[in-house]
Amino acid sequence: MISAFRHDLLHASVLNESSMTLCHLQNSIWMAQAQQAPADFGNVFQVMIVPVTVMIVLYIFLMIRPESTSRSKRTEFLNSLKKNDPIVTIHGIFGTIANISPESDEVTIRVDDNTRIRMKKSVIEALVVSKESSTKTT
Repeated sequence: MISAFRHDLLHASVLNESSMTLCHLQNSIWMAQAQQAPADFGNVFQVMIVPVTVMIVLYIFLMIRPESTSRSKRTEFLNSLKKNDPIVTIHGIFGTIANISPESDEVTIRVDDNTRIRMKKSVIEALVVSKESSTKTT
């Protein structure tokens, strides 16, 4: 019984010494790292230039390019409008283009026989496709 107790005590002291040794080893590693020369900012710049460049390129291709493509399609759509095109505005007003000028940014929309509204081209949302013309084409 005493030998078993001594064995356990000896085993505990060995574990305690190995954990203390590990703790001292970690402390010495941290001290060695702390004593190293401070980081050179030029080196940090060289390391970070590649990821930052990749992020900028991804931003251009994922955000700016699709937006400019949709803007050019919108401009092309507004320039293709002509007189007597049935349209709907952003506000939900249905009408027909009564007068359009390529030089100006204004368009006159005929809403009813005696009702005409002057507004900017930019409020035109889409051309109206009537149900009759869509059933005739199918």
